[in-house]
Amino acid sequence: MDNYLPEIQQDILSLSNRFTPLCIGSEHYGGYVYNDKTKLLLDSLEMKWKSVNASILKFTRWFHKLQNGDVFFILTDKNPDIDHDAALYALNEYNKKNISIEESIKKYKTLFATLSEKYKIYSYGKKTVKEFVGEKQKSKRVCRFCGKSMPDVSFNHIAHAVGESLGNHRLFCYEECDICNGRLSQIEQDLTAMMDVRRATFGVKNKKKDIPEVEGDNFCIRRKGKDDIKMYLKEEMLPSTYKTNPVFDLRLETSKLMTNHNFYKALVKITIDLIPSEYLPHLRNTIAWINGKLGLPKTPSCLFMVFPYVAPHPYVDIYVNKKPGNGHPFITVILRILDIAYMYIIPEVDFDKGLFVSDETLINHWLDFYKVYGDEWIKQDTSCINYSSPFIDVTVDLQNDFFEVRPSSNMVFNYPTSTYKIEKMEMNEVDFPSIGSNDINVVKVTLNNFRVFRQISIKLPYNYTMRLYMKIAIRKEQNTLIVEFQDMQYDHTDQIQLFGIYITIRFVVNNLQNYISYDKKQISGDLVKLVLEKTLLEADKFLIPKLNNTSYSHVRLIDQYQNLINSEFMDKVKIGVYQ
Repeated sequence: MDNYLPEIQQDILSLSNRFTPLCIGSEHYGGYVYNDKTKLLLDSLEMKWKSVNASILKFTRWFHKLQNGDVFFILTDKNPDIDHDAALYALNEYNKKNISIEESIKKYKTLFATLSEKYKIYSYGKKTVKEFVGEKQKSKRVCRFCGKSMPDVSFNHIAHAVGESLGNHRLFCYEECDICNGRLSQIEQDLTAMMDVRRATFGVKNKKKDIPEVEGDNFCIRRKGKDDIKMYLKEEMLPSTYKTNPVFDLRLETSKLMTNHNFYKALVKITIDLIPSEYLPHLRNTIAWINGKLGLPKTPSCLFMVFPYVAPHPYVDIYVNKKPGNGHPFITVILRILDIAYMYIIPEVDFDKGLFVSDETLINHWLDFYKVYGDEWIKQDTSCINYSSPFIDVTVDLQNDFFEVRPSSNMVFNYPTSTYKIEKMEMNEVDFPSIGSNDINVVKVTLNNFRVFRQISIKLPYNYTMRLYMKIAIRKEQNTLIVEFQDMQYDHTDQIQLFGIYITIRFVVNNLQNYISYDKKQISGDLVKLVLEKTLLEADKFLIPKLNNTSYSHVRLIDQYQNLINSEFMDKVKIGVYQ
């Protein structure tokens, strides 16, 4: 509430005296029920102050998400006996077991005290001020990741301990040099990719102060104005009954690629940035692993849980075992971002002696935390190094204006210009190293659209017209190319459309940076040709079964490869870079 005038702050605080308590005595802990009275009080507050400070709308409109009967907590200095964790615990106990708020708080304190006896707990992000970890004086700083200091490295930028794109404006590390900050940002992208849908849905703005737009295989999220968004769903990829049953479950799969292993590295890096420096000597192997100098074929699963409240900014709790070697890992972390929490241990700590890798070795350890934070955590693999697309399961309600259904061919599903910049790159076959077929791998193919418009009585001769379109999007931080490919076949008049296919393919290229010069705006011609060849082969995999038993069953796009690479088509390929 620091953004508000003292008079507004006082009005906001005084509201709690007039809200309806959840139960007798719950007002002491800030527990209330949302009802018509609550709405009237908030409407009057909004009318009174919105012309003075428009940001009051952010406060009042948060409550608009609630329904009559929903429970909420207001945590202020009036109720110092309860924090976010205690409020969540009390809410869960009240809803599931009908235990009073007062009894739940007492129970929570007892359980938390037991946990505190075993662990030294360091909490970050729960204060109302910025927190900086490490040596303030630049000349005395030593980078936590490379071990270097000035003048070998510089510390001109203060590193965000949690990515700014995840809503962090409070937690910073002094002891991360500029080189490591830039280098390690690549693994942080995998955590960001995992959170993309949530970032957009909850309005977490990027460095450009915009809510991010999100690309997906069956959806996209687009901005509508400065602070509003809308989710568009591809009609062809919805349940066939969506018109009669407008509420249904749907898995949203984003277009970005990430690995579970790098996602885990990003979580652990946050801990390295924040943990007191006295523990760093025990984390040498952990840091070597983050830096890519130590391989771990197997890493322990991380746990996650969706919470019933949204954290306004990231919270990090680090639990350090007071008696290492007692059958529990040395360091355990709980990270909260928006409505999700991740719980994980730090791997390769010297005290742990490599004991805690499999899920079986952590069963007893997690029981301590389940007692306080519940047992509804879900395991997530962290060992997989293969690229995949993050997904999120949602319940779609088409009666809600947030959702809108459109055909997959609709322009709204094109990559937004705010994140995709088309640049003409010249193909150069001399100044780049050779590239082999094994250096580029297909990781995902999506059929966006296919249609046979007209049958003919004879086989399609190859002098019929082909209209081909290919766009290559470079995501350099992930060594990834995203290719959009369209083939439209017309008759000899070039007027009557016969059939068409539109696919999107994601490739991972080993050492992609070796085949592109961003300064010279040049790309390896051999790379583009190889991408085209693999794209035609993938398109044929869709076409062959779909054209079977039609007059076009003999068509193979790969047969046109040599003609295409020697034609003006190669000059028309659009190549762009994600910004």
